[in-house]
Amino acid sequence: MVTIFSLCTLLFSCQKEEKEEKQREALVGYIENTLKMPVDEKDGVYFVLYDTTTTMPITFVQSGDVVEFEYVASSSNGIIFATSIDSIAVKNGLEPLRMGDVQVGAGNLIAGLDRGLQRFALGDHGMILFPFTLGYGERQLGIIPPESALIFEIVVTKLNGVSR
Repeated sequence: MVTIFSLCTLLFSCQKEEKEEKQREALVGYIENTLKMPVDEKDGVYFVLYDTTTTMPITFVQSGDVVEFEYVASSSNGIIFATSIDSIAVKNGLEPLRMGDVQVGAGNLIAGLDRGLQRFALGDHGMILFPFTLGYGERQLGIIPPESALIFEIVVTKLNGVSR
């Protein structure tokens, strides 16, 4: 028997999935048409690498690793809400990332950033892009609108105490 509650839950779930799919299409379009880069996706997160490390051996970030990285974070509507080089996060009502003690895979980061960092190696420079379902979800956080796809431009500067 279908109840009104289960119908509403199903309808809400479908709407959420449709919004996520539209964001994914927009992210792919941005990567292909604006950035003119090939689409690289894993675990729901999109990647664009500008510069890759030339240090041998190449050491990729893995779950459990402690990383330091420089970043500029924006929502898909172009609002920069945080960077690693100034206190813009605090001005925007957010808690800034504490660099130097960020452990990947420990739940300290939003899911899209946590997953995305694991595609980078020490010294890599690129973008991590993901839909709202892997970011801050349906809530507004500081100046970040609800259901915002997020874009992080990052450079991995230190991995488990080793600098680039």
